[in-house]
Amino acid sequence: MKPRRPESPSSARQSFLPQTVNEFATGFHTPFAFTGAGRRRGSALSAAAQERRTEAAITADLLLLGGLRDDEIHAAIDGDTMLDLATCGALRTYLGRPRRGWHGFADEAHRQKTQYGREYAAFCGQHGIAKAIQVVVRPPVSVVPINDLRTVHAQDSKRLGEKLRYGRKRIAPNLACDIVSAEVRALAPHGSEVDLHFHLAVRGTLEDCMEIRRYFQAANWSWWDSLSGGSQETERYPGALAQYQSKGLAEAIRRASSSGAAFSPANLAELHRQTRRVAMTRATGSFRSWKGQLARDGMIVVEGDDGRISVRERRRLHTLARGRDQLFTSSGARLLRLALHDFGDGLMRPAIRVRGREDITFAEVAVTFDVIDAIEAARQALSMGNTAIPESSLRHRPQGLEHGQPRPPPDTPRHLQGDDGVPW
Repeated sequence: MKPRRPESPSSARQSFLPQTVNEFATGFHTPFAFTGAGRRRGSALSAAAQERRTEAAITADLLLLGGLRDDEIHAAIDGDTMLDLATCGALRTYLGRPRRGWHGFADEAHRQKTQYGREYAAFCGQHGIAKAIQVVVRPPVSVVPINDLRTVHAQDSKRLGEKLRYGRKRIAPNLACDIVSAEVRALAPHGSEVDLHFHLAVRGTLEDCMEIRRYFQAANWSWWDSLSGGSQETERYPGALAQYQSKGLAEAIRRASSSGAAFSPANLAELHRQTRRVAMTRATGSFRSWKGQLARDGMIVVEGDDGRISVRERRRLHTLARGRDQLFTSSGARLLRLALHDFGDGLMRPAIRVRGREDITFAEVAVTFDVIDAIEAARQALSMGNTAIPESSLRHRPQGLEHGQPRPPPDTPRHLQGDDGVPW
């Protein structure tokens, strides 16, 4: 087994390193300003998040039964744990082993649709777009064997793109398409065949929709839109429409299970093979250009405590000093980031996300990382939010920090030559 890679000097650290802290890091007097700490949310949201994690874990187990290797599903051997900062780990949530990206996992699908909803809402808000039109299109042959899904998806996506470009150029020049999303539904028992069709988010007039519908129908494609179809969805909030269309494969898996025709483990594993690294939802047109410019400008879309969507500059990330003596020990904890987390009581608390054994303790993290400043900032953030902190936790110090002073910075290890960082 190769030893862990020595860490570069703190001056050379980049935002993609595992030790980095998330967007709560800078822009305030303290490097650890936990904006939103102490905010309460409904208990139903906490329960729903736990249900999604449980559902994703069940899906991962079925993929293993279907023949996938463990390293095709999971990204690490160790699991992730959230530890409360203010109480030095008295509150904890084990999140399980991190999985590789796939929108068939319920928790990842939820993150994807939330991101698309926020970004499309921000895009429409900046451009004065009050409504978006929902469209469902289906190619002439939409029933696909599960083993051919990747090939057919690529072919139909290309054909759909060509038809939309031609239709806008020659038939409906005022029609704009912002989102294209492929949806899969299980048809045959155990998911051996699926129905593949597409959802679009477009903007245009009734005449545009009617003209483009006739164009698609002439080529044996079906076209339904909420405007000419007479649906109340014509007034749908753009963010909600984007969330609905980018819900990912987790909804297809869930729907098949609830209808009594669940994917067999083998077919579920094949669905994973056919759709892994496939962009089932894509931004197009001016929305895609807007997202690209947002990334180039270093901006991100966030949701405030009041639920309002805003665009702000991506903050530089702060890092926690790490003890050199723990770099190559199996007991050293790997701190991923600081975050706000709901430990089940509906209160958003400052926390650290660490990777290691399921029973890893806060003391082990404190031995490896200098966490005193983060602890004090977490307690201050909660007190400003009028959140009570147990008196016992205020007196508690993790082992090795009894005097309340962090260790001196570790010696700077020699930087590895030719160490190309992970791009994100």
